[in-house]
Amino acid sequence: MRRMVVLLIFFAALSSASFVFAQGTLPSQIVPCNGPDCNLCHLVELAQRIINIGIFITIALSAMVFAYAGYLYLTAGGDTGKAKSARQIFTSVAVGLMIILGAWIGVDTLMKTVVDEGKIGPWNSIGCGQRLSF
Repeated sequence: MRRMVVLLIFFAALSSASFVFAQGTLPSQIVPCNGPDCNLCHLVELAQRIINIGIFITIALSAMVFAYAGYLYLTAGGDTGKAKSARQIFTSVAVGLMIILGAWIGVDTLMKTVVDEGKIGPWNSIGCGQRLSF
């Protein structure tokens, strides 16, 4: 029964785009160009949009797993096995989230340093006019 409730909450959250993109910071379309209008800048922008969506979904999923682990911890009722399981879930999700966000910050910092030569701002705003040939 508990597994069914968790699955229902999980799929309800995933089916609602407004849950993940509540602030509207992402563009409404993932692909930034139309066919022959694409250039190298659009390819980099597409990669950045996909990475941002992945980060937002990862944060939302980890929040749901934190809530589930908290529920397990609160309903342990003195059972040390259930409490230990909940703590392991907390630890695993926290470590995984730190690895993902640390990798994102590392790549972002490296790209800002290499591409923009230390300028402040998004690294995916490269001024280029080359066309991609598909």
